[in-house]
Amino acid sequence: MGADEAVIITSQPTGDHDLQEQKPTLSDRILNGTRVWASRFFPWSAENGEVHLQDVAKARYVPWLGLSAMMLSGMTILFSWIVLQVVDGHLQKEESYLKPASWLSAILSANSVFLHIALTEGVTMAWWFMASRKSATVRDIHDTWTMGQSLSAVLLAGKRFNYVALATLFVASIPLNGFLLQNAITIVPSFRNTTHIPINVGIVNEWPAGFSAYLSDGSFSRYNDVFGDAMQLIDGDTGTYWDDTYLNKAKDPDSGLCGVLDASGTCTGRVVAPGFWPNCTTSYVPYNMDPKDYPNQTLTRRIFSTSIDWDVETPNVFTFSSVLKYLPDCDGQYLVRNCTFQAARISYPFALFPTDRLGDHSILKKTKNESVDGLNVISLNVDTTYDNDTFVSYLDSARDIDSGSSTFGGVAHYLQSVFNAEMEWTWNGSIWSINATGRQAETAVLNTATGMDDPNIGDYGPTSLSDPNFCYNTLYYSYIQDNNHTVIEDEMRDRLRNLMFMASVLQYEYEWLQTPIDVWPPYQTVLGQRTAPVLRYKVLYRWWAGSLAVTTVIILMITPTFWGFWRLRGKVTLNPVDTAAALDAPLVHTDKDVVDPRSRLKEIGARPLYSAGRSGSGSTSLATFY
Repeated sequence: MGADEAVIITSQPTGDHDLQEQKPTLSDRILNGTRVWASRFFPWSAENGEVHLQDVAKARYVPWLGLSAMMLSGMTILFSWIVLQVVDGHLQKEESYLKPASWLSAILSANSVFLHIALTEGVTMAWWFMASRKSATVRDIHDTWTMGQSLSAVLLAGKRFNYVALATLFVASIPLNGFLLQNAITIVPSFRNTTHIPINVGIVNEWPAGFSAYLSDGSFSRYNDVFGDAMQLIDGDTGTYWDDTYLNKAKDPDSGLCGVLDASGTCTGRVVAPGFWPNCTTSYVPYNMDPKDYPNQTLTRRIFSTSIDWDVETPNVFTFSSVLKYLPDCDGQYLVRNCTFQAARISYPFALFPTDRLGDHSILKKTKNESVDGLNVISLNVDTTYDNDTFVSYLDSARDIDSGSSTFGGVAHYLQSVFNAEMEWTWNGSIWSINATGRQAETAVLNTATGMDDPNIGDYGPTSLSDPNFCYNTLYYSYIQDNNHTVIEDEMRDRLRNLMFMASVLQYEYEWLQTPIDVWPPYQTVLGQRTAPVLRYKVLYRWWAGSLAVTTVIILMITPTFWGFWRLRGKVTLNPVDTAAALDAPLVHTDKDVVDPRSRLKEIGARPLYSAGRSGSGSTSLATFY
């Protein structure tokens, strides 16, 4: 610091005349209209001299510790951003010893330490800068010290509030950083997909001879016990695409996943089981049921019919035929579908999942009071239809070995009981009558504007049976899907695939029950995919931006406290020896030009605190110790 800027404070008592001389005049305390409180808040504003870059560049001492602490504080925010970038979207791992919260906590602690170091160094610089001013008073250096040491002093500063107090106040807001940064990361539910997982599936890929039904003189007599259980399970299905499920009795894979031990994952894949592969044709046949074309006549016309036929001579084949009035017209053409279904090995998409994930529409067969908690169930994948099944190979088409039983005859008989149906409409000259036989005909509904959710009522016929134009109506069953599939055909094929799949699962269970304990009948091991609910980290960068803003503002508030460091002749501290030397106390006076605090302490460290003539109990002492 320049000699003209230093304040020499002697140890001699100060007289009244000296106080008057040392008190700065009003003109010295006002700079360009700025009163003394403003110059105290920004002390450099009261300096008449200009600061040149070369002065800063030639500084004999640079407070690297404080400046580095501020730089490292800023770096902690960068490190926190790196941590957030790394964990964003990753799985939460309970067994992890170094969780993101631990990293963030360490970063926050480091940031707090760096900012406090920077503030301590800045307060030291500010104290020495204040002590070097010509107009500085004891109150000024005392305020600079207390404002940098005590938050309560800052809050009670009043008009003495200065830039050091401002820095201390903002450093006290460091805990806000923790609130912001901890809120920058949250946990959201998600799913984890793992491919090529081994899955053991308890299902047979071929039925034993005579599996489905017993015959009498080539005709159906009754269902086989195992197939009958499967049929009852499927027959409880009162709609299309319900989830028919059963327990998976296969041995758990070594991985513990996709089996009984898997309490959270849903596993999907493909497995081979018996089924039927279709070959269908489509044709059209004209009809006319308009009463206007048949005056004073009674006419009867078929609206729809479905028929399933099976013969003991061709036990692996059944046929499905349907005739449907599908046009909203009294004079049009029938849609005729003829399909031949042949027994084959089919690759089915399946799902394996815990019982607590059964949906409201799921059907799980179990005995009375049987607990299924903690077990896994198997079903066809509910997100698939028969269009997702793939053909593997046809099964042997030879006749059943035992004429008293049939491998697939029970399948055809069950489908006949559900889908053989016919509906006719008869016009007697004044009113229509409906004649329905079979389950599907008895439950058929009209395609009305209300039923089809269609606002264009003109596309549908009247609902009154006394209206001759009632013949414009069609049935919901005749609604045509892609590739000329109708609703009635879709329902039949859906029920067929569920029946074949579940019967194959129950047959495996039957074989499992016949084997000794801890012995497993051959099951199918396939590679599939496991989907499990997980928790993932999600970063909310707006909270991180808030943390960045807080740290940046704190650093900006600390930075002014380093003003004037280029005036220092060497390293300074606020220890008693340095501050006493700054006040020119005789006790620390030395003839040597010592600027290093350590060298000064080495030089005078052995001096007694009190001279021989002072006992330390005088009235000038701040405290007396006994």
